[in-house]
Amino acid sequence: MSDLSQNACIGTGGSLPLHLNNSSEACIDTGVSTKKQSDNQFAENGEDPQTIIAELRRQMEAQTEQLKGLKEANSRLLMKERIASLTDNRLEECMRNNESIRRTIIYLCEMLCGELNCEAVFVRTYNEQLTLDNFKFTVTTSEFDWDNINDICLVTDNRERYLHVNEQGTCLAQHIDVAGEIFGSAGCYFARPLSESEIDLAYYGLDAWLEVLDNHLFSTAQMRRKHKFENLLSKAMRKPIFDNSIDESLQVVREHVDFDEMALVIILDLHELTNTHKASRHKVHYRVLKDGKITSSSSALDLNTEEFHEEVIKHSNSIIKYRNPSFLIDTSTRFELAQVKLNGIEQSVIGRAFFVREKVFTIFDMEILDRFADHVTQRVWDFSREWKSLSMSFPGELVRRLLLHENYVHRYLLPKERLASVLFVDISGFTHLCETIIKEPVRIGELVDKWSEGVVDIIWETGGVFDKMVGDCVIGLWGPPFFEISPTEMCLQAIHAALRIKSFSSKILAKGEGEQGEEPIEIPLRVTIGINFCRLCAGLFGPNEAYTAFSSGMNSAARLQACAGPGQILCMKSVCDVVLKSDQTHPLMTGIQFGPQRGEWVKNVSQPIQFCQLIEDESEDVNAKAVGNEEVVATVSCEL
Repeated sequence: MSDLSQNACIGTGGSLPLHLNNSSEACIDTGVSTKKQSDNQFAENGEDPQTIIAELRRQMEAQTEQLKGLKEANSRLLMKERIASLTDNRLEECMRNNESIRRTIIYLCEMLCGELNCEAVFVRTYNEQLTLDNFKFTVTTSEFDWDNINDICLVTDNRERYLHVNEQGTCLAQHIDVAGEIFGSAGCYFARPLSESEIDLAYYGLDAWLEVLDNHLFSTAQMRRKHKFENLLSKAMRKPIFDNSIDESLQVVREHVDFDEMALVIILDLHELTNTHKASRHKVHYRVLKDGKITSSSSALDLNTEEFHEEVIKHSNSIIKYRNPSFLIDTSTRFELAQVKLNGIEQSVIGRAFFVREKVFTIFDMEILDRFADHVTQRVWDFSREWKSLSMSFPGELVRRLLLHENYVHRYLLPKERLASVLFVDISGFTHLCETIIKEPVRIGELVDKWSEGVVDIIWETGGVFDKMVGDCVIGLWGPPFFEISPTEMCLQAIHAALRIKSFSSKILAKGEGEQGEEPIEIPLRVTIGINFCRLCAGLFGPNEAYTAFSSGMNSAARLQACAGPGQILCMKSVCDVVLKSDQTHPLMTGIQFGPQRGEWVKNVSQPIQFCQLIEDESEDVNAKAVGNEEVVATVSCEL
C-alpha cells in the first residue's frame, strides 16, 4: 500500500481517484466492502489475516522497544560523555592549582553527586603517602552511615559490586581497577529506593566517572612510588661503606621490581684514583643475586671461590662492552632480560646491571632500573672521589681498611695526640742542581716528580703515611691513622724506609748538559734524612682537610734533617732509645747500628738536640729487602 501514499480512493459503484492534500489514504467503497475484498485476497493466498496482523503488530512493538533502547543507549552515551568531560575539566583545574588529592577527589565527588542526583559519594583510595584513605562528599540532608564503608570495601575488594536497597535508600559501590590492580573503591548513596533501571544507570555513571579518575589516581600513585623509591634509594646510597650501600640499594630495587636473577658488574679504574703507577689497573666490583640471595660477590669472599673471582675479572670487560651476562647468570631459560648501563665521564661505560625474569619488564620497571643505574653511577663516583682523597695520604690497604668503617672519619681521622715516628727527607744540594746542572724548569719538575713518587711509595710500602711535601722535602709518619703498632715497629719501619729511600735516590740521575764541548753531566741524587719519635697531633686540618701532623717534635725532626750531610741518616735520641731497648731478635733489627750520641744547637730550639747517625751495614742488601717488601705489597694490592 505504499504506492498509495498520495492517493485516496472513493468509490460510488466504481472507484474514482481523488487526490488529497494529506499524506494518507482512504478507500471508501459503497458497492463492495474493502474488508471483504481483503479477506478474499488472504484466503486465496492461504494466509490467516489475523496472524499477519499479529505478526505486524509484534514487529512494530519490537521496533518500538529497539528504538526505546537506542534512545536509552544514546542517553547513556551522552551522560557518559558529559560526566567524563566535567571530570576531566575539573581534574585539569585542580592540577593547574596544584590541589591535593583530597581536595581534588572531594571536588569531583561534588560534581558526581549533582550529575547522578544522589545524596553522597565516597572514594577509598591512596593518598600522597600511598596509604589508603577515605574521601567523601555529602549533601546536608544525607543520613548515610559512613561506618559502613569498611563493610562495603570488603565486598568490592573481591572485584564484586556492592548493592544494598531498602525503604530508606540505595547504596551501590564498585572497586577501582587500574591496569588490573585494585586501587580502592567508590560508591554512591541515594536517599530513596531505586528501580533496576535506575541502578543500572547509576552504575553506568559511576563507571564513566571512574574511567577518568582512576587514570589520574594511577599516574599520581606512580609518581609517588617513584618518589618513594628515589628516597629509599638515596638513603641506601648514603651508607658510608660502599659495599653496604650497593647491597641495600639492590634490596630497595627488589621491593619495587620483581626479578629472578640479577648481576651487577662495576669496573673502577684505580690508576685514576691513586697517585702511584704501582696501583692495580682495575678494581672489579660485582654482585650476583638469585632468588633474592647473594650467590657471588667481590667482597663476600666466603660466597665465591678464588677461581670464580679471577674469571669475573677476566670476563669483566666483555660483560660490560658486549652486554653478555651469560658467564654470571643463565639467561637461556628466561624470557626477558633487562639491562641498564652505568655511564662515567664522557659517557664511557663503567658498569652494567642485568635483571632476568620470565614476564616482560614494564615501562615503570625500566624507569626504576634506570634510576637505580643513575644512583649507582653517582655512588661509584662519590666512592672514587673518597678513595682518591684518602689515597693522597694513605696506601691502598689503609684506604680499604678505613672505608670498612662507617664512622672512620670520627674514629680515626679527627685530630688526636699520639706517639709516632716522623721522617724528613730532602734532596741534598737541590738548589745547586737547579742552578748549575738541570736549569730547565720542566726537567726540574720531572726530576722532583719521579723522585717524590718513589719516596712516597717506599713510605707506604713500609707502613707509613704521607704527610706532605714542602719544596723538595717529603715528610712521612709511622703510626697513624690506627696507632696500633708498637713504638719499636714505628721506629724500625721509619729507619728501614730511610735506608730504602737513600738507596732508591742514588739510582736516580740528575742529568744536565755540560759546557760547550763537554760531555753531558749525570749526577746521582743524594739525600739528607732526619727521624724523630715524638708526641704529635695528627688528623685532618685546614680548609682542604688534609691529613697532617703538628708538634715541636716535628720541628725538631726538620732541624735534624737540616743538620745531616749528603747521604746521612740522623736519628733523634728518642728513636735510638726505643730501638736499643727493644728485643734484638726483632726481624727489623738486623743491621741497625748507631754512631755515638751528639748534640747540636739549632734555630728556634731552646736546648741542643741530641741525636745519633745511623751506621749502615755494608753487607746488608737493602735493595733485596726492598724487593721483598714490594712483593708483599703487590699481593695486598691484588686483594684490594
